[in-house]
Parts: sequence; structure tokens; C-alpha cells
Amino acid sequence: ETCAARLFGYSEADRFDFTGNATVAIFLLSLSGYAPARPLRLTVSPYERSAKGDLPRYIKATSHYVSARRAVLAAKRDGWDDVIFLNERHDVTESSRASLLLLSGSHIASAPESDGVLPGITRQIVRGLSEANLGVTWEERTLSLDDLRDAEEVALCSSSLGIGAVGTIDGREYRTSPLVPRILDLYAQAAEGRLQFADAIEVIALEKVH
Repeated sequence: ETCAARLFGYSEADRFDFTGNATVAIFLLSLSGYAPARPLRLTVSPYERSAKGDLPRYIKATSHYVSARRAVLAAKRDGWDDVIFLNERHDVTESSRASLLLLSGSHIASAPESDGVLPGITRQIVRGLSEANLGVTWEERTLSLDDLRDAEEVALCSSSLGIGAVGTIDGREYRTSPLVPRILDLYAQAAEGRLQFADAIEVIALEKVH
């Protein structure tokens, strides 16, 4: 069974300024049923995801998940699977648990870290794999609601979700082929060891250097 590993660090001290060692606990979370076996149904959330938070998005602090949990619970009551957050500038960012990819033809766009999104490892791997094997162009830029509406395909990706095709956002239907299934197949081959993804890692490394 596929599981996700979750690390929790906490201090048992009674002082706010305590700087000693923390306790770390490791939990294994089953990913069975984590996402429905169909294209996802999303809604744009009224809850804001600030691009200028006190902590960087990559810090897995519990406080980062409070508004996301509230937003998802509200969306699920209305029949949605997940939400898409806007930041304080009304730019499109990501979902509660995954990076958002907008696909049109052979072009993929995603929001930059500066807009308040997590610099996801899965997104970087997907980028490297798709650029090296599918010849797509990938752009990180600020995304608007018009970009969201104009996209031909939409997908989410994360380490726990993998890659999920999005079928509907607030009633607007998106096609779920031809590019998303090809990316999903590449990702599955890499995860199973049937495809060497050194090229993907090399692309990521070069980006970090430059």
C-alpha cells in the first residue's frame, strides 16, 4: 500500500524562547482513497492565500493548514473535491494540497513561488520529465482568473496526489487529454523505475544554478 510519511517536530518546554532539542515524530499516512478515481471538481475559494505570509510556504507549519482546512471543508459541503486559492492580489496560486498546472497545446504554466505557492518537488520532476520527453514549454508566471478560464487542460500535482486531471472548475469543464495522460504515464514510469529521470533532475539542477 502506498503511504505518505509525515514528520512532526514539537517542543515540550514551557518557555516560548526555548532553544533546546525538539521531539520529532514520524507518521505513515495511507494514500488509499486520497483522490477520487475520476477528474477532480474544483472551486475558486473565497479564502485568501497570502503571498506575503510570515513563514515561507515550504515550512510545513500547522498554521499554514488552518485556512486551507476551513476552505476545503466548506467546498466539500458544496460537492467540490478541493479548492483553488487566490492571493491578496487576486492572482491564481495553487490548491490546498497540490501545485496547479494550466496546459494549452504543448505549453504548461504554473505560478511562481513569489505569488505564495509551494515550490513543489513533484512539480519540478514533472517539469523536467515533460520538457525532456514531450517537448513541452514550461513557464512560471503570475496567473490570472482569465488564464484559468482560457486553459485547455488543468492538472494538480503533488507527492501525495501524484498527478490528477481536473475536469471542472466552478462549472467550467476542461478536457482531460491529450497532454495530462501522457504526463501521468511518464510520471508512473519514473516512479516504477521504468524510465530514467536523470534528465529531469539535470534540468532542475541547471535551473537552480542559473
